[in-house]
Amino acid sequence: SAEPPTYGYSPLQHADEIRLLTIEPGEQSGPMQCDIFHSRISDHPLYEALSYTWGSEETPNNVRCGGKGYISVTRNCFEAIRRLRQIDRSRAVWIDAVCINQTNINERNHQVELMPRIYQQAATVIVYLGEAEDDSNLAMDYLSTYAWILDPPTFASPLSKSQSALKRLISRAWFSRIWVLQEVFMARSAVVLCGSKSIRWDFLRRLAKWTPQDSFGKFPRVLTVGNHRVIQSYSSRDFFKLLCDVRDCDCKDPHDRIFALFSMGSEDLRLSLTVDYTTSVETLFTTVARHLIDSIGLDALCGVDGRWECSNIPSWVPDWRIPARSTPMTVMVNFNHSAGGLPSRKPAEFLSSPSAPQKVILRAQGHRLCSVDILGEIFRPSRKSWGDMIRKAWSGMFTAAYPGIIRFFSILYMEGAAHSWVYQPKGVCREYDTEAVDPGAVELDSPRIQAEELENELMELELESFPFSKRKRLHSCCTGRRIFRTANAAGLVPAQTQQGDIIYIFYGARTPFVLRKEFDHFILIGACFVEGVMNGHLARYAAKEIEIW
Repeated sequence: SAEPPTYGYSPLQHADEIRLLTIEPGEQSGPMQCDIFHSRISDHPLYEALSYTWGSEETPNNVRCGGKGYISVTRNCFEAIRRLRQIDRSRAVWIDAVCINQTNINERNHQVELMPRIYQQAATVIVYLGEAEDDSNLAMDYLSTYAWILDPPTFASPLSKSQSALKRLISRAWFSRIWVLQEVFMARSAVVLCGSKSIRWDFLRRLAKWTPQDSFGKFPRVLTVGNHRVIQSYSSRDFFKLLCDVRDCDCKDPHDRIFALFSMGSEDLRLSLTVDYTTSVETLFTTVARHLIDSIGLDALCGVDGRWECSNIPSWVPDWRIPARSTPMTVMVNFNHSAGGLPSRKPAEFLSSPSAPQKVILRAQGHRLCSVDILGEIFRPSRKSWGDMIRKAWSGMFTAAYPGIIRFFSILYMEGAAHSWVYQPKGVCREYDTEAVDPGAVELDSPRIQAEELENELMELELESFPFSKRKRLHSCCTGRRIFRTANAAGLVPAQTQQGDIIYIFYGARTPFVLRKEFDHFILIGACFVEGVMNGHLARYAAKEIEIW
């Protein structure tokens, strides 16, 4: 049979012009009839916007648009349109796969810039999770009846059938898609649709505030996103944290690591950056890195979490395509501490490489702290038992000559001056706590008794009785890192660190950094924690200029 004619898009004429899909009424199981019409956002048309995942493109379906031809969409998009069809009245919906001419890159650039306004002005944002399967009806009913509030999971007990269904529901592809953060952030109201069941978005979002344990695994970042009506604009520091948080989210085009979050960036970023998919990823990431360094200082370098050998991106530029290997140091270290002292008014300069003018070099002020002599194993999230690894590090890398087990645990918990995690007696550390108890509220034992308690902790790390909040802190600090030591220093460094790498303190940066000498310049390996230097007392040392390629 002949291929159905492809729909011919009419060009968009105005800066705020969009297309909307009209889904004609009828039975959901019957043949679908749709149409496309143009409108301007400034005319305040009445429509809803769909938030969904494209899904597999292997078996596409055709959506008939009036008598003008067909638009090919993924099966998941087709199922969403079918599910939105009403019996007795038509429905106007904005759906990116249908309403944007995906083959026209200029139009795509333009419409992506408009997307925050499109979702903001929609009467409702419809979150489509897919059709019913894996007890999703049970999970949706569980959420809508508030039964989960009375049925909290614990660290040791198995999940109930409803909780297991809920865990599978929030593991669906929609929750890991990077675009959904903006779509939910901009929504004036949102509903969640899964098969024939629907609930308000608020019902689902409450989960993030409720779960006291990791019983459901890592919670999707989208469940913690606020709303633009409350948060008018993210600060540059908020935006940097968001970039770090969503590294594990999915997107097809690496440009979307930035463009999908564009509306949640600071106003300065939105003014300095244009949505343009013809810009190289290297240029885009470098531009964002420069903006962040100018805004929040050298803390932006904490976004560097590994790099690909074949990459053309400068080593100091975070490559947001690389999944997170560790929790960013800016999250782990005490906000009041700064290894590099007070923030610098001019944290860095940007230079062009003499040999490659398109490559940008970072020049910062700092001083050498030490070189890495001894390295422990990498703490990996897949390891079932960290206890053996930690005990091996204690017995193999540290001796009585080094000031004891208290300082060893200070490294594991990334303590600054006040050892609130290390000194915290286990009886004080409530099982559901996510923050350490104020050390001032705890009567501390003598150093000898503290050391004895910590030696006992070395033996108890795998036990269920080990406090959950301390276990969580330990994993957050150590995952993707390894212990290092020299004659006079010790701490946690990135997994990619090698013997002979050099640790520097940059003026104004909250953490030290691991650098590697290559020919006549340095490359950045990543941020690190060095026990005893995080309070900034070494920042006054004479500085030298360091160029990082």
